[in-house]
Amino acid sequence: MPLLPIGTPAVLDPRAEAVLRPRWQNARRHLLLSVTMPCLVVVLCAAMLGLTAGGPDGFLSWATILLLGALAPAVVFLWWIGRDGILEPAAWLRVTFVVSGTQLLVGVIPCLGVAINATSGAARVVAGGLFVLTWVCGAVCGMAARRAHQTLLAPIIPELGATAFRLTVAVRFAITAPALISAHLEIGADHLGLTARLHRGRSTGPRVDTAIGFADLRQITPIVLAGEPELRPWLTLPNGTVLYAQPGPALLLGSASGPRMVPVHDAIALAELIDRRRQAWGQPERTRHR
Repeated sequence: MPLLPIGTPAVLDPRAEAVLRPRWQNARRHLLLSVTMPCLVVVLCAAMLGLTAGGPDGFLSWATILLLGALAPAVVFLWWIGRDGILEPAAWLRVTFVVSGTQLLVGVIPCLGVAINATSGAARVVAGGLFVLTWVCGAVCGMAARRAHQTLLAPIIPELGATAFRLTVAVRFAITAPALISAHLEIGADHLGLTARLHRGRSTGPRVDTAIGFADLRQITPIVLAGEPELRPWLTLPNGTVLYAQPGPALLLGSASGPRMVPVHDAIALAELIDRRRQAWGQPERTRHR
């Protein structure tokens, strides 16, 4: 059984499968490249340690334990992708960053240190070259994951609603004071989630999290916000920062707790996507591989 399914994973609608197959095939190639890079880093680390065989003390067998620092993140990455990670495209880039960074800190650098200290001359130059290649692998790993995400999900099309991918869609908003704020709409298997947060360096800033279960979702209506007023208050963070909705497309979500407006970039396509996801909600569990 392949690590990444040949057909679009977790989709039941044959028509949606036909539309999404070209996207998935392209995304799959990039994702395969991404998951291969951490494995290649392990090989490069082994090659660094192998250089010690030409040193004055011979091959340092005890140093092979350092390979675990590069091997463990690669194995965890493969396990995560093969399990549930394949259905979370928004997390692909973030996870590859963590995997590559962990390999570098606890695997690559220690292996380089051993190779440099136990060798001399040309062997040290080779070790330096292998070290540079590990950085290249880490960069390719992240870029391939990012490209896989973009290929699969951009632009948004309604057929994505027939899948089990956890989708994250950017929302439109404006602020009147300088601040680093992010906001997105998450489309899960059984709910919609709206998240907005203020970023403050390494600390967790104030945020708003709102969820609407499909059981409570009554209506999804694409609307167009008029040109006047140019800015209208939309969402307020706990610290009082106001996010404003600008003129343009938006979704009006009717739920048991009342209506909620979400400014988006393509309200019509997104409304149909959510409607398809809601229709798929409650169907038998999708198969992971096809």
